[in-house]
Amino acid sequence: MKVLVAGAGAFVGRQLVRALAPQHAVYVLTRQPSVHEQGLATAIPADLTRADVDLPLPDRYDAVVYGDSPDGGHEFPADAVDMFRVNIDSVLRLLEHAVRSGARRFVLLSTGEVYQRSDARLGEQSAVAPETFYARTKRAAEMLIEPYGVYLNIVILRLFTVYGPDQPADGIVASMMRTIRNGGRVAIEGENGGPLTPIFVTDVVDAVRALLERNPKNGVELFNVGGSETVDVASLAAQVSAAVGRPVEIARAAAGLRAGWAADSSALTRATGWTPRVMLTDGLRRTAASLGGS
Repeated sequence: MKVLVAGAGAFVGRQLVRALAPQHAVYVLTRQPSVHEQGLATAIPADLTRADVDLPLPDRYDAVVYGDSPDGGHEFPADAVDMFRVNIDSVLRLLEHAVRSGARRFVLLSTGEVYQRSDARLGEQSAVAPETFYARTKRAAEMLIEPYGVYLNIVILRLFTVYGPDQPADGIVASMMRTIRNGGRVAIEGENGGPLTPIFVTDVVDAVRALLERNPKNGVELFNVGGSETVDVASLAAQVSAAVGRPVEIARAAAGLRAGWAADSSALTRATGWTPRVMLTDGLRRTAASLGGS
């Protein structure tokens, strides 16, 4: 199978390329060419923040995985234009090319933050209410690509609190690890913060691969991808503290939301047999080791 990965230099994309390359022909759109230095994939240099640049895409391929993210971050309004171009404009450009090229599947990596916060696990039918500009661009992309389900298999994956080695500094687990290791205080809204279902990056990759390797059928599929363990922010901080080997100091807000984003991923399990394999304690230990922790 020929797979085109947009965002191969991003956190999940790097791991995905390594997982797919042994069995599949992988093409990567990336602003960071290092991911293909070991011959894992055919690199296509591309800056998806540039709407005026033609993309040198292959003539034919079977599937696209779109997981790119702006290099600058998710700050509003500083990164608003880049978020729009990468999360909406380039998604549509690549989807149009995929249809013209005869691709059978398009996988969009979205975020669980498109949902309205809840104190219970969120299913695919839960209310949608994105709060940030970033989450709104992801939701907009979901809505724009759904009509293309008449031409190919559209798969939307809403990812919940992905973490692991080499995570960007703004990820909640990586940020918490650095804060604790440097003796800072972890801020929590309310008593313990809202519920989360952190998922190790290799489990996300396994979910994407399981979906790619099914027979494609036209239509739209939506799946949550989260870990099997639910923790509140205070409990997560305690486990991160143990992984790093440093005490944690909590700064609690006087008041705050007790709701958060925790995934019910049972629909994905029913569809593919996938289940998360990396338990939180082990995943945090492996992540801490990559950052120089104990």
